[in-house]
Order: sequence, then C-alpha cells, then structure tokens
Amino acid sequence: AGSLGMSVCEVCQPGNYSGVGQSECQVCPVGTYQDQARSAGCTSCPDFTSTGGAGSTSASLCEAFCPPGTYGEENGIPTVASPCQPCEPGTHAPFYQTVACAPCVRGSVAPSGGAQSCQVCPRNTYANRTGMTECTACPVVDLGGGEFSATYTIADGTASELECKTFSPDVCEQSPRSYPVYPVYTSGSNTYGQVHIGTVYYDGENEPYIIPTLLTCDLFAKAEVYNYSGGG
Repeated sequence: AGSLGMSVCEVCQPGNYSGVGQSECQVCPVGTYQDQARSAGCTSCPDFTSTGGAGSTSASLCEAFCPPGTYGEENGIPTVASPCQPCEPGTHAPFYQTVACAPCVRGSVAPSGGAQSCQVCPRNTYANRTGMTECTACPVVDLGGGEFSATYTIADGTASELECKTFSPDVCEQSPRSYPVYPVYTSGSNTYGQVHIGTVYYDGENEPYIIPTLLTCDLFAKAEVYNYSGGG
C-alpha cells in the first residue's frame, strides 16, 4: 500500500521565527533576538542597542551602540574583535552607531580625537582642506617698499587663504559706500562696518564706543555703525 503524501512542519529554533502564512523559518534580523523555539516573531533590542549580526538567540547579545565621537566597524556596535574606537583627530561622529567617522569640512577642524562635532575656524584663520586638525592663521603680506600688512577675514568658517584680505581705508569688501563715510554692508542678519582707529557713537546716544585699530571689515551691531562717518 502506498503512503499518503504529508508535509512535516519545521520547528523554528531560537534565533529564528515563522510568521503567519510562512512555510519556512526566517532568521531574526540584526537588532532583534529570539530565545525561544516555535516563535512567530523576534524581539527588538532596547533603544541604542543592537546585535552584532542576524540570528541572535538572547537579549544579552544586544550591545550598546558606539556613542557619538566613536565608531565601530561591525555595524557601529562593539564586539570583542572590533570594539568602539575614538574618531581620529580631524574627524567626527555626531551620532550613535557610526561605522566610520567623517572628516571635518573645510573651514572647520577637530584638534583632538573623539570629537562629536568639528570646531568652526574663528575669524582671521582658515582651513582649506577637509580633515584638518588646526586652523591656519591668515598670513602677513609684503606690500612692497618695506611695508607689511596683516590679513583678515570677515566671518568665521573661512575655507581658503584667498579669503584673507588686506582692507584699505578706501574700500570695505562688498560695500557700495567708501571712505570717509565708513562703509556698511549686510550679510544675512549681520551688519559689517570698516574698523578704523577713532570713536564711534551709538545711534541716538552720546556715549562713545571705542573701536579697534584695524583697517578691515568687522562685525558690529547695526546701532554701532548706523550713522558713523569720518573721524580717525
């Protein structure tokens, strides 16, 4: 007598599951586990943790993500073979579970390792390459005839030495106005005016505000440059 054709259900082992309507066992994906056999689903790891691979069979395999400022080559999760490592100087990792740290963009730096963010280069300095560890000071230039001048930038985050300028009393970069009416121009929400040795008065006030002795475009509040002209 012939035997009847019958299918035998497969028992899904820990680390696997079989959902409704599925005929085969499925492996629990990364970030989940299942410690029981014959399961219809997998359990997610707690927040900011994950597993090092698929098919995990225990909650103890949920490891904390590598924190900001570090990276882990195994999906951003520390393992015995590949623990979390601090970002190298010049790079940063702002998020959890970073696989590789990102280099600082031009105009910013990370002087030391383990940076969660990059530092913007302050005014009168620049960083002209990605992944730099320190800003470069704007150079002193030879004007000829035995005269030298420092150079300056008008904003933080400068990305090129070409933005280091020598500003004369005649002209303030991007300004439609010229000396002796001290130039004023706006960039976004900022207002810039040319710095010259002398006294500036607040708009509508009589008390003087002494400004620095640099011939450059410098950042001021609008009231500080509103009606300023001449002087020196």
